[in-house]
Amino acid sequence: MANAQVHVDRQRLQEEVGRWLSGYRWQLYLVLTFARPPRPETVQKAAEGWYASVRAEYPRAYAYISADRGAELQRWNLHVLLGGLFEHAPPPEPFRTLGLERARAQAARWWRQWGAVRKAEPFEPRRGAASYVAADWMEPEVPGMLLGTPIRKAHQRRA
Repeated sequence: MANAQVHVDRQRLQEEVGRWLSGYRWQLYLVLTFARPPRPETVQKAAEGWYASVRAEYPRAYAYISADRGAELQRWNLHVLLGGLFEHAPPPEPFRTLGLERARAQAARWWRQWGAVRKAEPFEPRRGAASYVAADWMEPEVPGMLLGTPIRKAHQRRA
């Protein structure tokens, strides 16, 4: 019974963290993979170093980064929600798409020393990325990291 309760509590926590993450203005969802299997402490240092590169170009950028081991190769992957790429509200199309394309290309270039970008797409709340990255927020070896100062959605109030 205790294992079932832990599973339910972990699932409930994942849902709550996913809802909390959904309250921010994310612009990109990325999955970063490692070329070679690193140690857990290297995973965290790589994530922080990559984020420092992002912040050097986008000073208002913020990110939520979680890590998991891929099911097939047991290699670490980083799941990233990235926001703050625009100085103000995102511009109208086609400038929003052009800005996100530029940010995706730069994100891949900054990650190249560690591996590859397996996925880089505009963040769409309905696709469930916030809930998905929340699954590993309590990863014991590499806990989820909120970096920078996220911007809350205008229509939500702070509790």
